Amino acid sequence: MVSKFILTLGFITACFGQNSYTTTQIHPPPGVPIYGLTWISDDAKTGFGGGLVTSPFMTQCITYQDGLTTALSTPGFQCSAGPATTGIYVMSLSPYPAVSSGSVQIGNVVAYTNGKFNPIPPPPDGITFYLLSSVNKKGQIAATMRCPIASVPGASLPCAYLITVDGTYTRLPDMGGVSSVTGINDAGDAVGYVVPLNGDPYLDIHAVLWPHTGGMTDLTTLTSMKLGAPAGINSKGQIAGSSAYGPGDVPGGPGFFYDAAGNFSPILISGASSVRLTSINDRGEVVGSYRTPAGIGLDYPLYYSNGVSKDLNTAIANLPVDMYLSAVSYINNVGQMVVGAVFSKQPIGAVDNGTQGSQFLLTPSNATVLPLVGSVKNAASHLDGVASSAWIEIKGQNLTQTTRSWSAADFIGNKLPTGLEGVSVTINGVPAYPNYVSPIQVNVLAPDDPATGQVQVQVINSQGASIPFTVAKSEVLPALFNTQGSASSANTPGLVIATHADGRQVAMPSVFGCTAACSPANPGETIVLYGTGFGATKTPVPAGQLVGTPVGLENQVSVTIGGQQAAVNYAGRTSSGLDQLNVVLPSGMQTSSDGSALVVATVKGVKTPDYLYIATTIGQ
Repeated sequence: MVSKFILTLGFITACFGQNSYTTTQIHPPPGVPIYGLTWISDDAKTGFGGGLVTSPFMTQCITYQDGLTTALSTPGFQCSAGPATTGIYVMSLSPYPAVSSGSVQIGNVVAYTNGKFNPIPPPPDGITFYLLSSVNKKGQIAATMRCPIASVPGASLPCAYLITVDGTYTRLPDMGGVSSVTGINDAGDAVGYVVPLNGDPYLDIHAVLWPHTGGMTDLTTLTSMKLGAPAGINSKGQIAGSSAYGPGDVPGGPGFFYDAAGNFSPILISGASSVRLTSINDRGEVVGSYRTPAGIGLDYPLYYSNGVSKDLNTAIANLPVDMYLSAVSYINNVGQMVVGAVFSKQPIGAVDNGTQGSQFLLTPSNATVLPLVGSVKNAASHLDGVASSAWIEIKGQNLTQTTRSWSAADFIGNKLPTGLEGVSVTINGVPAYPNYVSPIQVNVLAPDDPATGQVQVQVINSQGASIPFTVAKSEVLPALFNTQGSASSANTPGLVIATHADGRQVAMPSVFGCTAACSPANPGETIVLYGTGFGATKTPVPAGQLVGTPVGLENQVSVTIGGQQAAVNYAGRTSSGLDQLNVVLPSGMQTSSDGSALVVATVKGVKTPDYLYIATTIGQ
């Protein structure tokens, strides 16, 4: 009786060296059609990025939490996403459409930590923000600023700075001309590039390392390779970057990998005219994109590890025929990648401007990926909440690798299983009873714990336990099983699942696609409704045991059909978590033109949703 939720989530296995990958689509927040995460945590639970709202036309920061993206609320401001790390999201806010009052400083750079906007004190006089590129767990931000040129009034050049979230500004050494910092690791070692005073910004670029101990190391003096801008530096001191830039800020030739021991390796891929790298993790894996002479304006996804480069499109199978993977924006320390995807029907100009059809999270099979819980709802009403001995549906990601329902072999005597395929669930710390598991949904019978109020729900599998999900637990949370389905939203009309006394389904044949076995109900007829969450039974029946004989409910249940009170001849539990109501259809029911009548059941003052109907013969 419990419906199975289907989410737009692809699980695609592919050969990739020794790894296989699953792909999970990252959906944009409502109203943000052009979007992209630029960072994701090592447990893949949280992320940060930006988007573009087209009406009104403005930038918007977006956050990712447990599989869901949300537009970060910044009323009166447009938000431009900067770098992020666990616990710190850096962004710039500018007033839109006009100056707005509030706690956020106007036009300032802020760090979003612990759910609060924390303005970063402004830079020294004459210096302005230009580009925010990276942040570490200490709260040091790698930022390229605009610094005034003393000899040219009103003019400025990019200059490299490290900034702390509390407002300490430290300028990094340079060669008197342009400087830009592009990455920082948790130790405080930063990388970037500099151009000598009066040097050519394309021909005289020097990739550099700024150690946390001070000074500057010119990486270009350590190799004969033509180095360009580094993409980042990991905790081991390994650095990845692109070749020197050409006109139009397009990197030319291969990328580079520096192993921190003085050795450089080119990052090459067959057919590439240029490589642009974006991220390096602590395992030395590098991602980015490349372009070919024939594919002007098209980015192809590049992955590099241990001297080998791959195009992810050759490693991932079963993508839609009109879609291909594009630039990879980030790789975390587990090896999970955030990669864009574009549709082949998109104009090249749109692709070149960064418009993506979708974004995916690629997860290697050897990664430890904890289960994620996104919602906990009553399995019949699909509304948030939990009640003792009621059926609950838990939706999320990475819940298990298999899909199945319980079978007789899972029971020991009359005891319900507390685990299925290695998946278990606790509600308020008490084991629940799963009867269905899949990668994106687990259905459980809640234990008969008397606690009410805010409780925590956790899913545990072989990878570990999910972050506790907080949900309201009530003594009763009545709901009638219906045809609405879990993918429908609240307030969407549905038909209750009901049977005649002889077991035939109460329904219009035309609606259900059934034959003579289906028929509408007559006034005065006794029909059977099925639900869950109606509370305790007169004789206690432990939730963890099969219901051997039907037992009446402890609390009185009332039912109205078509606005008229219906006689309830029986209200009891006939199966684990399944409540049965035998009711008599009243005369004088109000119905719609097709004869359907609204059904509402009430127990202890709590009503079932008021958008469920039953088929009657009135008007037929």
